[in-house]
Amino acid sequence: LVARWGDARQLRDQAVTDATGEFGRSCYLSSSFPSTLQAALRHGDDLGTALLECCRAGGDNASRCALLGAWLGAAHGIQAIPVDWLRRLRARDEAVGLVERVVTAALAG
Repeated sequence: LVARWGDARQLRDQAVTDATGEFGRSCYLSSSFPSTLQAALRHGDDLGTALLECCRAGGDNASRCALLGAWLGAAHGIQAIPVDWLRRLRARDEAVGLVERVVTAALAG
């Protein structure tokens, strides 16, 4: 998988859908991991765009998006989630509260 890091970096400027097509859309780690890395490298500063592009790439997008969301969420925090997305959540307050509890517990060690 270390070699795939270089592959993901080489394809950083490609559209996520194109790079994912090159790596493969299957759930196998040899495909999904570099695809997720490439999406993070390309759109790592924009969680919403990163997740939408990862989703649009098709295939086993659920596992790639879950991993990508975890990485970018850890890097940028809950404030990186697009406000429109949060507004549409019916259980938004409960979800935000649970995230805050998890983070607090993790930081407490």
